[in-house]
Amino acid sequence: MNLGTATNTICTQALCQNVHLSRTILLFVFVCSWPCFSEPIDALSPDVLREHRILFDESGSAYMPIKIVDGAHDIHLDFLDAKHTWASAPSRSKYPKTLDIQVRRLNRPEHMAWIVLSRYDLDDVESLKIATKRWEQAGIQLDVERVGSVYSLGRGAEIDNRQYRLLAFIDDIEERAAFVKAHREEIDGTTYRRAPPSRTQFRMSSGRHQERRSFTHLKGMNGRFQVRGMKHTYRGDVVVMPDRHGLLAVINIISIDDLIAGILPAEIFPSAPLESQKALAVAARGALFSKIGTRHLLDPFVLCSEVHCQAYKGIQRETKRSRRAAKETSGQLLFHGHRLVDTVYSASCGGHTARADHIWPKSPYPELMGRVDDHKHHVSSYSGELADENRLRHFIDEQTHLGFCQHSGFPGAHKNHRWHKVISGNRLDKLFADSQIGMIRDIEVIKRGDGGRLKRLRVSGSAGEVTLESELSIRRTFGGLKSGFAYVDIEKDASGRIREVSFTGAGFGHGAGLCQHGAIGMSRAGHTYDEILKHYYPGSEIGQITYKSLD
Repeated sequence: MNLGTATNTICTQALCQNVHLSRTILLFVFVCSWPCFSEPIDALSPDVLREHRILFDESGSAYMPIKIVDGAHDIHLDFLDAKHTWASAPSRSKYPKTLDIQVRRLNRPEHMAWIVLSRYDLDDVESLKIATKRWEQAGIQLDVERVGSVYSLGRGAEIDNRQYRLLAFIDDIEERAAFVKAHREEIDGTTYRRAPPSRTQFRMSSGRHQERRSFTHLKGMNGRFQVRGMKHTYRGDVVVMPDRHGLLAVINIISIDDLIAGILPAEIFPSAPLESQKALAVAARGALFSKIGTRHLLDPFVLCSEVHCQAYKGIQRETKRSRRAAKETSGQLLFHGHRLVDTVYSASCGGHTARADHIWPKSPYPELMGRVDDHKHHVSSYSGELADENRLRHFIDEQTHLGFCQHSGFPGAHKNHRWHKVISGNRLDKLFADSQIGMIRDIEVIKRGDGGRLKRLRVSGSAGEVTLESELSIRRTFGGLKSGFAYVDIEKDASGRIREVSFTGAGFGHGAGLCQHGAIGMSRAGHTYDEILKHYYPGSEIGQITYKSLD
């Protein structure tokens, strides 16, 4: 495999009726402000991997650097086929069977820890200015950083996942922890670190040969390898180099279609109908593209193999159906006009999908506004009205027949479509002990999104009150609610003390975008994958992307 990294062209053919893009359009790839050039795989370097790029081989196939392991002092690799070769041969063994690597001279870069206060789309500068002014008045040291990528299309189209991050710097560890705790309901709270690259060296042993290095790359030729101590088997190129902390990272450079084939069984039932898996393949591919250049910015890989990015557990999780779904949708992404759709998805929407910008700080994109999960209600009679408490209760209690998700036939479909959770008064006091608001006296829903999800909730206690400011923080604070698509009932004793709080809800997960159980239900009802995608992302169309190197 001979991989290259940027100036590349991507050809897109949008399958639209209203937007006539049936002819091929050239897509010129630029990743942030990084220089665009093409590197052969033999010259693949730590600097190239730290630039968070999609890689290309000489045939134009696209590859993604994915973390398998990091933070290790020693690594043992087993190569299961005689197919891995050295990119620049350091030993006499052309096809090594094993490789042992141990840290020998550890170099830990000094990290500056910044707190991510909030994130903003590139066109939401006004909100960024307001937040900046607020935190500056509070005396917080701030910085603004732009992350993400822009893929510019000819004729006005583009893929753009760039965003601003508002960062706060508090040097003292205890003060930083106290700040995050005090503002946990109103800030992102993620710790973002800045540091120079590590110069750690490691000793590498293969057979009788030993040498000291700080970077090694083996070309896979579709060969399989394992990291000893892990259950999973991987295929393709493997790189070992220092991670952000100067310890060892194992990176698998895998084709995007192979990656999708491995992701699908971790995200949807392996025996789910083919059309539902194809729909999720397109959505998962879009999710990969939307994250490029926005995560793991200090690491020498684009994405990790965990739920934080997208769960990937190697080739043994692949099935014939997942490989077919990846192959038959190869290069397909979802567009709304000329803009790449942020194809978010969750397990079960409960009969009505959520409005994405009411779940996360996003622009109000029309394909993610939320809708009834039923073709008979194409224009939702509940659209925007589920923010009303009475309408929401009626929907959850009476409209149980709505939702393709309840017809998937897989475990959890009915259990998650409607659910009930009871929290005792004693347990409630313990959940809010860190907030120091005393014994809980009342819980009040202040605001819901248009799709009914909780957005703001006030909890009052004998010594104060706290306001939870997002759907996710509400779910987490109350011990892991299945979703924010729920209403609250409180039972008190004669003294006014809360005896128990009950949540009655619908769905599992954030509820925005594609509903996985719903996609299965639609597939069982005879819908094709493109119909499923148009249902969950209204107004969007599939675009066919192919990659070609300019070299």
